[in-house]
Amino acid sequence: MSNLLEKASILLTPTAYDDGKILSVKPEDGTGDFTFTRNSSATRVTSQGLIEDMQILSGDLVTNGDFSNGANNWSLGAGWSIGVGKVIGSSASGTLSQAGIASAGKQYKVTFSVTDYSSGTLFVDIGGSSAQTTTSNGLKTFYFTSTSTGSLRFYGGSFTGSIDNVSVIEITDDTDLPRIDYSPYSGAGSCGHWLFEPQSTNLIITSDSGVYGNNPASEILTTAPDGTNTAVRPVPDSNSDRYTGQISGGTYATNTKITYSWYRKRISTPVIDIYVGDLQPNVLVNVTQVGSTIQVESDINGFDRFSATFNITDGSLASNIRLYFGAIIGTGNSSVAYWGHQLEVGSFATSLIPTNGSTVTRLKDAAFGAGNSSLINSTEGVLYAEVAALAEQTLTRYITLSDGTSSNRIIIYITDVGVIKFFVGVGGVTQAAKTVTGQTTTNFNKLAVSYKENDMKFYLNGVKVHTDTSASTYPTDTLSVINFAASNGTSSPFFGKANCLAVFEEALTDAELTCLTTI
Repeated sequence: MSNLLEKASILLTPTAYDDGKILSVKPEDGTGDFTFTRNSSATRVTSQGLIEDMQILSGDLVTNGDFSNGANNWSLGAGWSIGVGKVIGSSASGTLSQAGIASAGKQYKVTFSVTDYSSGTLFVDIGGSSAQTTTSNGLKTFYFTSTSTGSLRFYGGSFTGSIDNVSVIEITDDTDLPRIDYSPYSGAGSCGHWLFEPQSTNLIITSDSGVYGNNPASEILTTAPDGTNTAVRPVPDSNSDRYTGQISGGTYATNTKITYSWYRKRISTPVIDIYVGDLQPNVLVNVTQVGSTIQVESDINGFDRFSATFNITDGSLASNIRLYFGAIIGTGNSSVAYWGHQLEVGSFATSLIPTNGSTVTRLKDAAFGAGNSSLINSTEGVLYAEVAALAEQTLTRYITLSDGTSSNRIIIYITDVGVIKFFVGVGGVTQAAKTVTGQTTTNFNKLAVSYKENDMKFYLNGVKVHTDTSASTYPTDTLSVINFAASNGTSSPFFGKANCLAVFEEALTDAELTCLTTI
């Protein structure tokens, strides 16, 4: 198939992105690129298997963050000294700092490792921001908004321990970035895919730790799917045994579907091993569970992700989803780590929307406006896509090749549970159309429309599903734009995953189309 794709005039694969565009492999001058918009932050799974927030990040602003060059650029106050590849605090009361790091009004991500900790409190701030603290070993990640130009500072409350691998990254607000996601899924292997999702709001206000029905007796922190030390191992007692997701009465209509999702890692074998995701939905208030709890992702930095969908019984009343960990772990134990709690409207879980004290909304992904008439042959050619839906549901999701109107357009789209459709319209008149049912649309499917005068062919996963030998084609220079949406670029957006999209300037043979679309 790779040799066939070399024949394409426009070829887009999720290999790179820049400046809010999805970059084409062909043509190399970028004239085939999509414009991408979202206007909000969003997460993806990186090729390293970690969850990452999609914003522009600077290079490392710290010099000699591993202390391999001794104290170079660092100022050491009382109680600080340089060790081998680390700085050592001995009941430190002074300040360890590096000047010229921060500018006023900027957001920074500060990471560092603490080892050999034995006592005291370590305070951290940057550019006059409010300090954050730690009292344990491990990889630490803190976020700050600076109030002035200034230094990165560590200072001790009689801190005894070592610090190394110090890094400071500036985070900007450029959020119109397409997501190349490496989440494991059916048929994907280790390749990344574009991720297009609808707007959604995380109603859990603290996604790292979740919201408890009653606080556990204590918590043990461990490394989370994003690499930070924020995943929680709750230690329940007889009065604390569950997470909760609450919705006020009158917020959503009766029969609204809501989905709770979370990440779980087993530290040791739980006492009870019968509930998927090691949380038990029980004693639900004004909601009923729809189907069963399911696993939706696997091995994200050692965690698996699960989701459970519920139906609101009466929209006028308050609802409470209760997910019990106490029955799984047992009183006094901490054998399971949880992280990334999310409650959202809808029948399936979308990617994690991080929260820290309030609800957060991720806006929809959109990609449109690729191509031009010089790259697209209107009289004959092929539109090819390798795509998967986010969930089996009744929702129209278009990929179109058109003139920007509904009069002249080729559509590949998913509309209902198990349904894939093909359509060719010329001058407002349907030339060829086909509906294929019984498909697993959440798996990746390879689809192709080959168009030519009196020779229209539709292919799905190596099989010719339709042909028309009396169909008309388009006048020269009619087709000019590709959208992950309807031909107007806005309605019926494609929400799903995309591995490849290509346009060929000539119709392909049956043998070539079979080869191109075979899974």
